[in-house]
Amino acid sequence: MLLFVQSLLNQDYPSLRFKLAIVGIMWLMVTIAMTIDLISGWHKAKERGEARTSYGLRRTVSKAVLYYALMLFAFMFDCIGTFFYAQPYITLIAAAFLIFIECKSILEKA
Repeated sequence: MLLFVQSLLNQDYPSLRFKLAIVGIMWLMVTIAMTIDLISGWHKAKERGEARTSYGLRRTVSKAVLYYALMLFAFMFDCIGTFFYAQPYITLIAAAFLIFIECKSILEKA
């Protein structure tokens, strides 16, 4: 398979779309994991009778900003690294790590 940059320069748009779809799916999986964690935390706080305030929601937004910044840096490393490897491995590793963190958080709340 062609690299990101080579796909763009060679105007091989189907290959480029495929690789960008892989990255998009990883970003979507991180978003779904954060959403499930938010819902899980919301329900657990409700069961405990704890107040569900905007402070907790702001923490979720701050977490999302940090997570997406990490994903963006991973994607940039993959764009640079495509001269050495063909797939977005760094983005995959970052997404797996963030999803692991979210799963651990959900299990801690359970």
